Amino acid sequence: MVIPLNKFSESMHPFWLHPIWIKKQKKLTEMIIKGEHVQRYETLRLRKEGMTINVSITLSPVFDSYGKLIAISFIFQRYK
Repeated sequence: MVIPLNKFSESMHPFWLHPIWIKKQKKLTEMIIKGEHVQRYETLRLRKEGMTINVSITLSPVFDSYGKLIAISFIFQRYK
């Protein structure tokens, strides 16, 4: 599942999506769909210019007014 980002978002989080991250993202997404919580998942990200940085990721479900899961919010936070 790929969600396009706007230019501002891309400038704030210019990460390359490595194939390993795509597999991990799928597993994290499946956890949310099953009703599990994903908070402060710590991992590394490779910026486009080649620098590796530490980030924590929190995933949150987004529901419509009927209680149906319609999206998953990914919040990235850089840490040292």
